[in-house]
Amino acid sequence: CLSSPKVEKHLVVSIGDEVYLALAKGPLLPEHVLILPITHYTSANQLPDSVWEEVEKYLSSLAKCFRAELKQGLVWYERACQTRGGMPHCHLQVVPVPAKVEEECVAHVEGMLKGSNMEVERTGQWRE
Repeated sequence: CLSSPKVEKHLVVSIGDEVYLALAKGPLLPEHVLILPITHYTSANQLPDSVWEEVEKYLSSLAKCFRAELKQGLVWYERACQTRGGMPHCHLQVVPVPAKVEEECVAHVEGMLKGSNMEVERTGQWRE
């Protein structure tokens, strides 16, 4: 949580009203970032609409940035992980991928989830 005295503030890139953007501590790629709610939520399914609206703004901005600067698309996923304090916290992971395989990545993840009897809901609302 941003309010935690243990937060590594040097990783914080941007702070909004509801969420903040931070560099990943153990990134998959140098451009790997996290979108985290400022208020503690254990998972994304608990986020109120106002928080999702801001998440979608960050995702849209990151998609534009990745396309313009890196010529890449992006995939994002949630990782609700235990914090050092023992409470789970919602982390939305955002990773650039080659634009030509962006849809393939999404389809692959959906296929794996369906194979594990998990529901997949593709909204696409944040994309322009």
